[in-house]
Amino acid sequence: EALCELFQRGGLLNILTLEPDRVRAVFQLLKCDLCFSNAKLFHVITLHPELLANENRFHLGIEVLRALRMSNREIQGASYRWPGILTVNFDMAHSVINCLCAPSVGFTTKSLRSIVRRAPWILVYDIERDIMPALSWLQDSFLMSYSSISIESVVRACPQVLGTCPKSMSGVIDFLRSDLLAEDEVIVSVIRQFPAILTSSAGD
Repeated sequence: EALCELFQRGGLLNILTLEPDRVRAVFQLLKCDLCFSNAKLFHVITLHPELLANENRFHLGIEVLRALRMSNREIQGASYRWPGILTVNFDMAHSVINCLCAPSVGFTTKSLRSIVRRAPWILVYDIERDIMPALSWLQDSFLMSYSSISIESVVRACPQVLGTCPKSMSGVIDFLRSDLLAEDEVIVSVIRQFPAILTSSAGD
């Protein structure tokens, strides 16, 4: 059954034409180096069969996660949630880490590691298009004038904020103010308790 799904997702011909040594290298890395069980290994490969052809990039993806001091178990958990983390662009992912750990942003390696464990896909967000505009909006918004909320607390609770456009977040604030007549203190309380509201559409 697992093989049938693997062939459907990856394409029977594509998989059958892979070099056996390449497939063995991927299985060796996942099973021996990262201690994947057979069930988790097949889950990851079934979701992303293209990983079988990218064993050279695995080491770079794992190196990125190791830079965050993630253990084998943490890497295993992150890749189970999103197998694509194993083949992220090395330079891009490192740039995201450096950006978020910069003094002006304030994340530590430890705090960022906890976020990547839950939302590994943030390492492929585009810095110029996604992350910096979102961070700038948060920093400049009235929210940060309240000591009960911070950029780190918002991103930690809802990592998807890093990929949300400022216009959309402004629309949510405008909706809360104009349509619900919420005072700023109430808005801060709502976002502190439910920061994911910033990623929703104002009409939802």
